[in-house]
Amino acid sequence: MKSKLIYFRVIIFLFSFSIVSADDTEFAGEGETVWPIESKEIEMVAETVMVKPGKTGWDADCIFILRNTGESTEVQVGFPDVTDEGPGADLTERTIKYFRCFVDGKEVQVEHKAGIQDSLNSRLNYPFAYIWKMSFKKGQVRAVRNTYNFGGLYRSDGTIELNYILTTGALWKGKIKSALIVFDLGKLDPRFTYSIKPPGYMIKNHQISWTFKDFEPEADIEIGLSPLVQDWFEETELYARTDSVEVLKRMLDEADWLLERHILKRVEGEFILKLNQLINRFEEYGNASRYRALKAMRTGKNEEANRYFQDFLEELRKKSVLSDDDVDTIHKLTRMQGCAFDDLEICRGFYEVLLKDVDRGISFLDTIPDPTSRGKYDYLFKLHKDYSMEIERLNQLINKEQSEQR
Repeated sequence: MKSKLIYFRVIIFLFSFSIVSADDTEFAGEGETVWPIESKEIEMVAETVMVKPGKTGWDADCIFILRNTGESTEVQVGFPDVTDEGPGADLTERTIKYFRCFVDGKEVQVEHKAGIQDSLNSRLNYPFAYIWKMSFKKGQVRAVRNTYNFGGLYRSDGTIELNYILTTGALWKGKIKSALIVFDLGKLDPRFTYSIKPPGYMIKNHQISWTFKDFEPEADIEIGLSPLVQDWFEETELYARTDSVEVLKRMLDEADWLLERHILKRVEGEFILKLNQLINRFEEYGNASRYRALKAMRTGKNEEANRYFQDFLEELRKKSVLSDDDVDTIHKLTRMQGCAFDDLEICRGFYEVLLKDVDRGISFLDTIPDPTSRGKYDYLFKLHKDYSMEIERLNQLINKEQSEQR
């Protein structure tokens, strides 16, 4: 199943499976089906949304001020809910938990109903919604408060996505007079956000907020967080002077992974500085050329990378046996069946080192009278074939390149 999607919506529309929220909206329909429609008489005067970390997931507390501009009426109001997505997803599981509704300070009963699709507006297609009815006298102003818990979109690469669906508020009559949306990130630092939309936000301490006046929502709020980068920064401060080779190695490996996946532009300079400090520290315990090569490759510094690739290759050629770390680094540098850099001869050298190591493994197995070693032989012979083919392919490219230069 793909990563859980939880949206948290405020005021009439609400998701909770990738951290989404939405504005309340008016729904039409009876029985077990409901759908959002444009309100002709009720306007949203103001909304205030406060989101903060809960014991699990995120807690939202939303207040909406609604005013009836027409005659006395009764409307059905709904807060949208979504389900998880992807193969194996539970399409019956609600994503907004512990939903409660208060009208003018008094709690009202809500129903969790199935929704139907709106063919005219695909963005308003929600499988479920929390529904309640409200009566309005002519000109009456009423306050609605919704509280609930929702998850967040936690991706496999360690990022978190928080979304607030603001555009559903456009279903009320006219423009929204004012809105305040606040995300309290708790221990998560806004410095380690890779995306904040739309512009016009303010950051104070660990809170991100938007203030809107006389507007009709045209864009939703999106916040992308990289807590793994924040964790790495904090660990670097904690372990910068460690004498443990294993701790330094783990931190360097994590840095390489983060640098490849999603290093944040706003902290990239500081990240590289801390990474260099760790590499220099590691140099005291052994050759750190592999980490310098990986860093150069991730940052696109080809000339610098080739120099460190060559250093690392010479180091490998002196070894009698390659370690798992050596093989893993070679695979990262060559990306198997291709080169991550321009120097084809260095790339060929890495495959020659791998082939030599496989030959050692085959020779070693030849000395062991072990009937169960057949599978090991098959695996090594496959590697031997793959590496030999790659060396031949690189030889052809090198010969072609040399012929063109002549």
